[in-house]
Amino acid sequence: NKIGVESKSNSILNTSESFSNNTINIHLDKLKQPDLIHECQYLTIISFEIFCHTNESYAFALDKDEIFSIFYTIAYETLNGWKIQSSVLISTQHLRITKPNILEKSFRSLENKKIEFVNNELELIEEFSKIIQQSDPDIFVCFDMKLSLYYLIKRAKLKYNLDLLIKFSRIPEQQENVTRSRSHMAANGDDLPVIVGRILLDLWRILRSEITLNIYTFENAIYHVLHERVPHYDISLLSKWFIDEG
Repeated sequence: NKIGVESKSNSILNTSESFSNNTINIHLDKLKQPDLIHECQYLTIISFEIFCHTNESYAFALDKDEIFSIFYTIAYETLNGWKIQSSVLISTQHLRITKPNILEKSFRSLENKKIEFVNNELELIEEFSKIIQQSDPDIFVCFDMKLSLYYLIKRAKLKYNLDLLIKFSRIPEQQENVTRSRSHMAANGDDLPVIVGRILLDLWRILRSEITLNIYTFENAIYHVLHERVPHYDISLLSKWFIDEG
């Protein structure tokens, strides 16, 4: 019996030692692999801002300030990393461009950047709607939604009776007997639009909850987050430059 117990104990010890060695080898193999294996989710993100001709200093007047341009960047996630394309849509209705070809060439000389011209504000909005439908972004990003996406939605509805909440959604065709939720109430009481199938990120609101600053202007946020200096210009001055010296 004693011999049997000893042989059984030796067998258990050998098995335990073999298991430990295998476990160590597995851990060593894991250490040789990258610490983080990234699984591509094939996200598409669009970040954009609009520019209006205005005489105001801080915000656009919805009833009279026409949208002249939309600056946007689309980022596609691929297995080889992010593919980024930046573009500008410009309405030439009130813009004095003597040599548009030179302007286009200057943009083409910049890597992954292009410029497109349309005839008026309506074409600008419709063209941007096509870009949204073609790129089919998962996430919309704006620094201040009120001065970009929300203004664009309200302006299109007010001036041209275009419902961008439907055009920008992933269900553009209205289904029978289906009632869409067109807005939801934010924590601060604001009525925020709902775009079906899209995630809306308001960077200004996100920054207010993530970092502590005295003021949350674009220029100040850029300085504290990216440590870069960006000059500040009144939008009325930018409008003057855009129209008179475009």
